[in-house]
Amino acid sequence: SFRLASMRLAPVQCVAAGHPTTTGLSTIDYFLSAAAAEPADASSHYTERLVALPGMGVCMPLPALPRQRKTRADFGLEPQQIIYLSTQGLFKHLPVHDALYARIAGCVDNAVFVFVEGHYPAWTRIFRERLKRTFESRGLSPERHLRFVPRQDYDAYLCLNSVSDVFLDPPGGWSGGMTVRDALASGLPVLTLPGTLMRTRQGYGLLTELGIRDTIASDLDSYVDLAVQIGNDVKLRASISQRIRERSHILFDDSRGVAGL
Repeated sequence: SFRLASMRLAPVQCVAAGHPTTTGLSTIDYFLSAAAAEPADASSHYTERLVALPGMGVCMPLPALPRQRKTRADFGLEPQQIIYLSTQGLFKHLPVHDALYARIAGCVDNAVFVFVEGHYPAWTRIFRERLKRTFESRGLSPERHLRFVPRQDYDAYLCLNSVSDVFLDPPGGWSGGMTVRDALASGLPVLTLPGTLMRTRQGYGLLTELGIRDTIASDLDSYVDLAVQIGNDVKLRASISQRIRERSHILFDDSRGVAGL
């Protein structure tokens, strides 16, 4: 696709936000992005002319939760555990942030961090080994706090969101888009830390559209503090989940982006 994009095959050529950064190509005229996820100086981040479509820029249906629900036991999880879920591609987890999970586990006794195995076994092996070393260096048991589940079909994946307590949008270079939408569709509290570029602000944009800003961290320390607070307070989690369910319709079947295009 990059080779094709470098050729002038049409009078006007555009790229959409599925590409999380500028192409840098003189043959691409417009970058179609999401106004809710772009910072004030966004136009300076692109060689293309930026078109920030209203809201998150897309019109998607609300996912239908499966009638036959899987339980925690189906995923090898226990009722008393506080499940922090991150279904992002493992390449989004930067080594510099590995200690965040151990810091949270040090303050939430029953914390279990659930990740989905990567496309390639090496991705899972390397990330697992990184976290294992980090947890052990802090006197924490990796076996107690870490779980890697196989890749799921879509219904099972939605169930995994439904049985979890907190969704962790990894800070760093690349926020979640579809995964954050699916977590919110399941009523799962989402914690995010936006950066300076659109690709780090998808979770921020979705939460801002919902009007739920109290799970948006301002820095790494507040990210940990919020994760601990939400994990330890069942009433707070229930309150956030209720607000998400009441407002989730805002994110789905939103035709503003279509009209804007």
